[in-house]
Amino acid sequence: MHFEQQDIGDYRIYTGATESRSGGYTAGVAVEQVRNVLHPPRRVYFNDHLSGGHLFATAEAALKFAMDVGQQAVRLEITNAI
Repeated sequence: MHFEQQDIGDYRIYTGATESRSGGYTAGVAVEQVRNVLHPPRRVYFNDHLSGGHLFATAEAALKFAMDVGQQAVRLEITNAI
């Protein structure tokens, strides 16, 4: 399993890529508001089966896709808060 995380303002994006038994990788993402919120962190978005079961050729490709989804979730959350 491969993991990455990125902070964007008040939010933290966690991504993961899991190797499939049939080859390739699946992607997952969780986004939490970690600052300017009462504790514990507030979950904004979660999906552990991104892209409907599509298998990515590499862990890096799965992580990139998951990070793109997480960044979009942060943008939508910020837009909705305005």
